[in-house]
Amino acid sequence: MNTKLYQLLILFIFLEIFISGCKKNPETDTGIKKDSAQTNKEDKIDDRWKLYYTNADNDKYYYDTKTLEHFDRGELSAERYYIWEKIIFDKEQVFDFNNKDNNYSGAQGKKYKEIKYYKELRCTYKMIKINEYKIFFIDGKVLNAGSFNVEYIAPESSDEILYETLCGDKNQDSK
Repeated sequence: MNTKLYQLLILFIFLEIFISGCKKNPETDTGIKKDSAQTNKEDKIDDRWKLYYTNADNDKYYYDTKTLEHFDRGELSAERYYIWEKIIFDKEQVFDFNNKDNNYSGAQGKKYKEIKYYKELRCTYKMIKINEYKIFFIDGKVLNAGSFNVEYIAPESSDEILYETLCGDKNQDSK
């Protein structure tokens, strides 16, 4: 009888190990689509920033899980997201943008590796608006800039992957 009990105990332990090894880990199995250049590195920088895309240049795109909001005109809504996005570039970038008022002339030629955008994502219409952005220069200075117009999300872009990650395909019938 002890042998049978011992065998059942071994079988139970084996099944427990096998079943727990097959379960999905919510920290690593996110279901988020990734570019073919995506490495097997962590999907998070920390508890705040979640990786949702890595492009062919190995630039990493994250969204802030702590400030993600679902509001539309003060009401809770799955149609609209307000979200901070962080891009960490694999290689240093050189700032070369200016506008007609020459507002950014002091930043010309400066190097940076990180940008943060505060975006408004409109799920029903597959549109996005950049409400503000910040460029973090290597020398420690930060350029704060204003908003852009609402635009349709371009196919095969990082914004489309963000849209698919947060909004899913539930709005495909609204086209």
